[in-house]
Amino acid sequence: MKKLLWLLLLTTAACAQNDSAIAKARAACGPVNVKFDVKEQNTDGSVKDPEQGKELIYIIGEDSTCKTNCGFLARIGMNGSWVGAIRGNSQLSFTVEPGEQHLCANWQTVLVPPGRYTSLAKINVEPGKTYYFRVALVLYAGLDLELIDSDEGKYLVAVSQNAVFKPKQ
Repeated sequence: MKKLLWLLLLTTAACAQNDSAIAKARAACGPVNVKFDVKEQNTDGSVKDPEQGKELIYIIGEDSTCKTNCGFLARIGMNGSWVGAIRGNSQLSFTVEPGEQHLCANWQTVLVPPGRYTSLAKINVEPGKTYYFRVALVLYAGLDLELIDSDEGKYLVAVSQNAVFKPKQ
């Protein structure tokens, strides 16, 4: 019986630590209650150059089951604020300052509790660079936010549509 109590006590302590660690890690995301509507818009497929003194990040959705206006919807956050959202095979881009940045991709769905399926990435943004991240829905695991090389990134930007997003009212 004592062993069972010790096991229960250790399991409870481990769960409390995990909740704290999870909350800290998700600090890259924005508020859980913010939801987005996303539509896709045709693009010319070209990669933009970053503004002088700024760096550029592309987030590109990859959903092999979706051609247009369908697929998963992912909210994209950086350093604790939402910067936008993508749906299916769409993409968005935004400028950032050099230095350490914390990115978040979170699946917005009614199927699971808000914030449940989240993928995180930390990068050290260098001056004059463009970064490409792929977001894919992985069955039974959630989202995967992955830094990809510029050749793959430019290709995915060329074949994807722009994500036009707005917060839901």
